[in-house]
Amino acid sequence: MSKKILALQMLRAIAVALVVLIHAAADRQINISSNNFVEHFFNLKYWGFIGVDLFFCISGFIMTVVVPSYLKEGGWKKFAIKRVVRIVPLYYLITLFDLGIAVFKHHKQLDLQVLCKSLFFFPFFDQSTFVKPYTIVGWTLSYEMYFYLLVCLMICLKKNIYRNLLIIIAALATVGTFLDPVNPLVKFLTSPLLLEFAMGVICGLIYERANTIAFSNNTYKFVSVLLVVLGIGLSCISLFILPTHNGNMLGELTTVANNNVAALKRVIIMGVPSAIFLIGVVFSEKHFNIKIPYVLILCGDASYSCYLIHMHTYPAIAKVFNALHINTNIFLLLLIPICLGISVIFYRIVEMPLTRFAEKITHRFLPQRKFVAKPV
Repeated sequence: MSKKILALQMLRAIAVALVVLIHAAADRQINISSNNFVEHFFNLKYWGFIGVDLFFCISGFIMTVVVPSYLKEGGWKKFAIKRVVRIVPLYYLITLFDLGIAVFKHHKQLDLQVLCKSLFFFPFFDQSTFVKPYTIVGWTLSYEMYFYLLVCLMICLKKNIYRNLLIIIAALATVGTFLDPVNPLVKFLTSPLLLEFAMGVICGLIYERANTIAFSNNTYKFVSVLLVVLGIGLSCISLFILPTHNGNMLGELTTVANNNVAALKRVIIMGVPSAIFLIGVVFSEKHFNIKIPYVLILCGDASYSCYLIHMHTYPAIAKVFNALHINTNIFLLLLIPICLGISVIFYRIVEMPLTRFAEKITHRFLPQRKFVAKPV
């Protein structure tokens, strides 16, 4: 895949927009009226959780794009460092900020164990319950980093990377579903949510292999549209029929983290439509030669920043709107572009410099290319 797939950035923007919307609509502490379209349009206020599932699928897809460049000697180390540089610096910064708020504003006692778990992406467990780290949305990064660890191990093996990765994930998810381990750590390690990353990998492989299949461009266009419509249609099932397990919503972290059967249900109801929509969109970009608007690409670039800081930005925006007595529906409609706009600025002035600084520090640990003089 030599050409950059810009549709992935657009999908990231869509995913984070959904997460922002549902978090804001469900937050009763920001004093917005419950009489709004998100609250009353079927299950829209829960449906936005599908943004997380879409993120997981995108992460799996991206691995099929980047992994081939790490197959040389020492590639696993380069891959691991690149993932750490991409995820860790900004997450640490936001975690320390959230820690400061917890200690100095809410007068909570500093818990070094919780802090260490936060910084090492260790899944949070309080006996049998999966609890949230200082940065609330950080729970998803535990799954992301676990998936990257599995990919890194496959790069070490070098042969049949994707096949082995898919087999291992399928085996882990099967064990987790049928045994549903009592131990919370084992439950996490065998979570069916890993299947969403696997589906993303499969989508990436299909996208790559499609280049070798001699179908007409019109056929690919038809398939692309069909997949997009099918993905949207299937995802809307959870919009009109609230997906639950034993009365608990599948969109809630505690439901899927504490019950692997519930996690599998979420994968089927939210993950499968996300994967179908993903492959349909990337096919559409390619075969319809769609030019993705730069603003969506930029929002996709800033999606990680938005994901980490939106729990702080939307309450601040809500205070302004409340002070101006602006209608709640208008607030929710304008919230996403405002949040994304703030995140783009944050991405440019904080995330990018922080990432470049981390790259300079870690460069010395990367395998260096050996230059051999050519004979004259």
